[in-house]
Amino acid sequence: MNIIPSTTPLLEARFVNALRAAASADRFAAYAVSASQDMELACRLYLWDRNVEAAILRDVAIVEVALRNALSHQLEATFGPAWFVDPALTCDSRLTDARDRAIRELALNSRNPSSANMTAQLSLGFWVNLLNGPADPLWRKGLFRAFPGGRAEAARTGQRFQRVWVLSTLQIMRVLRNRCAHHEPLLRGFPRNGHSVRMTTTDGIAAYMAIARMLNRDLADWLTSDTATAAVLAARPQPITTAGGVQA
Repeated sequence: MNIIPSTTPLLEARFVNALRAAASADRFAAYAVSASQDMELACRLYLWDRNVEAAILRDVAIVEVALRNALSHQLEATFGPAWFVDPALTCDSRLTDARDRAIRELALNSRNPSSANMTAQLSLGFWVNLLNGPADPLWRKGLFRAFPGGRAEAARTGQRFQRVWVLSTLQIMRVLRNRCAHHEPLLRGFPRNGHSVRMTTTDGIAAYMAIARMLNRDLADWLTSDTATAAVLAARPQPITTAGGVQA
């Protein structure tokens, strides 16, 4: 293990014990392995993982809102202000199920379904599923216009600007966002359904930044200047050495 000098204070033993007790044994095992069974370092890795997830969710909150507003704008332009009840959405049961659930949830809070209320209430899964295969007519009718920077981003990465490519990028963002929201470890990256190779956290960040560039280049430029992810990733904890060079 690479031992580097550090001024980071060691966690007190009682805090190490408290953090280990707070996390399940299975969850903590990944950190213990990465720390070569140094439980104090494992706890600092556990806390660092939390900071990485917080930085990602801070970014994704901006991208997710921009995404749903861009897509709902195109739906309203195509199907009118009541787009959410248009028969076009019956192409995929996932869309209608999410739509009906959102309407019920609004009713429970005495709120009427409207374009604005539905846009805010619908889950990220709904917006991602708008680009799934059964919904291809929606893409061709106008959803592609929600991504004005899509062609430039595709060209930059050697891809073609098409529904399946945008969908794949959105799915990466969704998996990363959900993993962070449920406090699942990112220490060793994250898996994707149907893929045997895990993605790195950096890959996930690159995906949502690509979505931001497709939606609004100026928004992406601001997000690049504001994000804390690079600094947090660079602060990954290392074993602490004492003044004499001995690992604490």
